[in-house]
Amino acid sequence: MLQKELSKRLRARYDTKMDGSGWLEVSSDGIPLCRIKYNGQYLSNADQNLSVEYRSKIADIQDEISTVREYVGLYEHAPQSIKQGNAEMNDTLKEYPDVLSVRETSKILRIGINKTYGLINSGALSSIKIGGKIIVPKICLMQFLSDTKNYQANPK
Repeated sequence: MLQKELSKRLRARYDTKMDGSGWLEVSSDGIPLCRIKYNGQYLSNADQNLSVEYRSKIADIQDEISTVREYVGLYEHAPQSIKQGNAEMNDTLKEYPDVLSVRETSKILRIGINKTYGLINSGALSSIKIGGKIIVPKICLMQFLSDTKNYQANPK
């Protein structure tokens, strides 16, 4: 699951492919940057002559690995009913990545970004903060949407 999500997240910026021995290879402009095993173990290019640009790309990949590790941990500890999810909800959210920005979450909920931050800050909507960036795993959004305590009866 970790490799699949990493591949999805990295393929827009880097070249990714699986090798024959179970490693996800990540490269840029034909220069190998790192290899990632299914369990998150990774080997990065240790070439001392690598430019600052490529070292920065390796650091970016390491940040993505940390983000996805946290997401996978949340997913693995989620209740089975949330993992299986509501088929309709899965269909609605399938076009989105497994980890959402606050803006994407606002768009899905059809509420303003400030209201979304309010839900996150109140603890009603679980999220992960990495550095200064807040992300919302899709599984947490599904949990929020399926939790009936978040619904209010509309007064007539």
